[in-house]
Amino acid sequence: MNQVAKNLEYRIKDIEDILFELSLNPTIQDHLLKIKRNTVINHQETQVAISLNNSMITEMSKTNAIKGVFLFTPSGRVYSAGQNDYDVPDMSNEVILQGKGKNIWMLPNKRLRVIPIGKAICHLSNQQILGYFIIYVDMDYFSKVFDNISFTQHDDIFITDTQGNIVSGQHDLFPNLFQHIATYPNKIVQNVSTHQGEKQLYIVPLEKVPWQVISVSQNAMDNEELKQLNVVTVLVLGGVFVLITALVIGISKGISYPIKKLVGYIEQFSKGDFSIQASVKYDDEIGKLHAAFNKMVCSMDTLVHHVREEQSLKQQAQIQALQMQINPHFLYNTLDTINWLAFSQGAKDIGVVARSLGALMHFSLGKEEIISLEEELNAIDNYTRIQKYRYFDSLQIEMDIEEEALYEKVPRHVLLPLIENAIEHGFLDKMTDKKIWVSARIVEEEIDIEIIDNGVGIKKERLTQIINTLEETNSLEVQPKNKHLSIGLRNVHKRIRLRYGMQYGIHIHSQYGQGTCIQLKIPRGDQ
Repeated sequence: MNQVAKNLEYRIKDIEDILFELSLNPTIQDHLLKIKRNTVINHQETQVAISLNNSMITEMSKTNAIKGVFLFTPSGRVYSAGQNDYDVPDMSNEVILQGKGKNIWMLPNKRLRVIPIGKAICHLSNQQILGYFIIYVDMDYFSKVFDNISFTQHDDIFITDTQGNIVSGQHDLFPNLFQHIATYPNKIVQNVSTHQGEKQLYIVPLEKVPWQVISVSQNAMDNEELKQLNVVTVLVLGGVFVLITALVIGISKGISYPIKKLVGYIEQFSKGDFSIQASVKYDDEIGKLHAAFNKMVCSMDTLVHHVREEQSLKQQAQIQALQMQINPHFLYNTLDTINWLAFSQGAKDIGVVARSLGALMHFSLGKEEIISLEEELNAIDNYTRIQKYRYFDSLQIEMDIEEEALYEKVPRHVLLPLIENAIEHGFLDKMTDKKIWVSARIVEEEIDIEIIDNGVGIKKERLTQIINTLEETNSLEVQPKNKHLSIGLRNVHKRIRLRYGMQYGIHIHSQYGQGTCIQLKIPRGDQ
């Protein structure tokens, strides 16, 4: 019933809005002012009537609810527009004019099936009365709001004014019921006696007009449908409760079961089983949790292999170092003795070789894993000094090192094996003009090192084989399938990848008959 009242108020507002726009229409106001001042010439009256008629038709066409519009001037002249040829309303204008622009709703004309509403027209500037409107509103426009509404088997809905006069509805259904309507409280279910027996009365007043909506319904205690509805409601609510309980239990199990399985996977993983993989059957948070667990297991497996291989490389390096540490003090003393004998007998070249070899061995047996690039280059200098006596003056090495790069940290023995590889393999069949260029630059946050030789180069098939072998090294295999690749080259590449990541390492470019270029990238800031 409250919603019915709201819907009626919406419809009432639509009618009052149209009446308001009519009263403020500038064309109508202008013509009425001229009429009031008697400034309309006889031959203009027809044009004024047509203009007023058009203005009224324009407004009333906004809704089908308005059946007719009547415009009254203070002199009694009437202008009309409408869907039918209605007689001019025979109503007193005193109430309308006394309203001074308020909307005056009147009792319905049951013969015409319309409800009149009047409104005085006031001049916009001085509020002078220029005339008034009476509009006929279709009664069905309001009754359609509640025609199809039924609460019980036998009920009716009415619209009355505050004195109990029927605005919409069949008043003869309940004679004398609405005569004392003012004595009934609003919005309270009230039991009343009618010729049809005990009824329930409910009244909702409207805010915009002095009307109220009244429902007369069968007593709830005698309503069999309501009793049946109560039983059905209890049964439905009981079924819904059972269904919700079953759904809650099913959903709880659906959430807890995969979590329990994941807990089991984690327990197996904690015991060292890195092959365990959780089944991903869901595309929700649980499935994402299982997928994340699988990803973590794979990452841990890779990390463990990573650590094991790095440990294996360290162990190999330690074994090699131990093999060279037979008696370092005795070896150093022997080299010093050779150096002293060489200089005492005038064999300075032998002394230079002995001294360089001693410095090189001292560098190789150093305990620090990370050293400056300058220390690595000094070791290369000692190595090439010895090799120059082997190849005489045909071997030359040139260094172009950016000063800032000299103080950057690099792993020990990261360049010396590459120089050794260039001399041993690059110059294998080259008799003269053996040159090696070493350059180092700082590029953003990386140390870019290049070692270029003008040796015999590498054939295309062999180069492809070397690159594939390095890719096998990238996969962190302990031993690559191609064992003929230089151990030093492979070891350097693998050490860099293990320490800094897969984006760093060695890149080889070579043209057979022209030489080889080895590029090496290392991140800055290693401690």
